[in-house]
Amino acid sequence: MKDKLIVRAAYTGTFDPITNGHADVIRRAAQMFPELLVAVANNTSKKSIFNPEERLQLAEQVVGDLDNVSVMSTKGLIVDFARENNVTVLVRGVRGVGDYEYEKQMAVMNR
Repeated sequence: MKDKLIVRAAYTGTFDPITNGHADVIRRAAQMFPELLVAVANNTSKKSIFNPEERLQLAEQVVGDLDNVSVMSTKGLIVDFARENNVTVLVRGVRGVGDYEYEKQMAVMNR
C-alpha cells in the first residue's frame, strides 16, 4: 500500500497586525487542509508596527483554538520556506482585482 500524501498548507504574511480578515482566511483554510502553517514573515524592507516576536504571539493567540494550525516565523523567500517545511499548498487571500493580478504574477514566478 502506498503512503498517503499528507497535504500541508501554508498561509504566509507579515501580519502586522493580524486582522479579522487574516483570521477568517486561516479558519477557512484550516477546514480545507489537514495541516496549516501560518508563517509570520519578517520583511526588513517594511516598516512594522509590531516586532517579529509580537506578531508571532498575536498570531498564536488568534489560532490557539485550532488543533491543525501551527504558527512559525520565517524570513526569506516563501518558496524556500515551503520546500523546507514540505508545504504543498500556499493559501492566499485576495480582496480585489489588484490582489488577484499580483498573486497571479507571484504564482508564475514561484512555479
